[in-house]
Amino acid sequence: MRKLIILFTLIVTGCATSGGSTPTSFEFYKNADHDGDKLIANTFYSVYGIYHTLGEVNLHNLFPVGDVNRMVLKIVKSLEQGEAIQMQVPNMTGKRTLIVTFRTDFETDTDLPSVFITTNYNQDKEKAVPLTKSQLKKAYVTLYYMVGDKLIPFWYIEDPYTEQELKEKDVLGRTYHYLFDKDFENDSQGMKLLRKAITQEKKRKEKVYEMIMLSYYQMMFGDYKAARQTLDDASVLTNKETNQQDRSNMFYNLRHAENIYNLCQEYEEQLVR
Repeated sequence: MRKLIILFTLIVTGCATSGGSTPTSFEFYKNADHDGDKLIANTFYSVYGIYHTLGEVNLHNLFPVGDVNRMVLKIVKSLEQGEAIQMQVPNMTGKRTLIVTFRTDFETDTDLPSVFITTNYNQDKEKAVPLTKSQLKKAYVTLYYMVGDKLIPFWYIEDPYTEQELKEKDVLGRTYHYLFDKDFENDSQGMKLLRKAITQEKKRKEKVYEMIMLSYYQMMFGDYKAARQTLDDASVLTNKETNQQDRSNMFYNLRHAENIYNLCQEYEEQLVR
C-alpha cells in the first residue's frame, strides 16, 4: 500500500464549500503507469456505484453534496479513461488521512473486467486506520464487475440469489436484484412489477421506496423526464407522512435518489458540451 501511494501524482485538490467541519479538503492523485480497461457503463450504474462507495466510507456525512458530486464525477471520468485514481481526505479522524483507490482490472476467476476499490476505512470503528497489514485486513474493500453496460456489485456475480430466494423477497428486494444482476432481460420485468405495486393500497413509506426504485429504473433506461416526475410524486407523498420517524427515513432515501438523479443529469450534460 505504501508503494502504491508513492506512484500516484497529485492532479486535483478541493476544499469543502461549508466551513467549520473536519475534514475540509480532498485531493486526487493518478497513477500514470496504470494501464487498465476503460470503464464502459450506463451513466446510472457508473454514478450509483461510485456514489454508493463514497457513502460506505462516510463521505456523504462529512462533505456537502456539491463536493461529493465533484468527487463522483471526477472518479467516473478517470475510470472511463482507464486511469487508476486515488482520493485522499486529510484529517478525517484526527491527523489520519482517508485513502480510497479506484482502478479498473480484469478478474481471471470470472473473465470479467472490473472496478476494484480499496480503502483504509474501518466501518466498525468509523475511521481511517494506519496503513499496516493487520489494520488494512479489516478495512473496507469492494469490487464491481463490468457486464455489458452494467456495473454490478461482486456478490451478484459470485453469490447470486436462487430463484426460490427471489420468490421469497418482496417487490422492492426483487426489483433491486433485477436492476443489479447480470440478466438484462428481467429489467423490463422489474419496471412492470414496480408500476403495478405503486398502484396498490399500502403504507405510504412502502410506496415511496418503490417509487424511488422506479426512478432508478427510469434513470437506467435514460428516461430522466419520467424519473423527475416519479421523484416529485414521491416527495409529495413524503410530505404527507405523519409518522416522524418514517418521514425522516423517507426524506433520507429521497435525498440520495435526488443526488443520484442530479449527478446523472450533470454527467449527461457534460457529454454533449
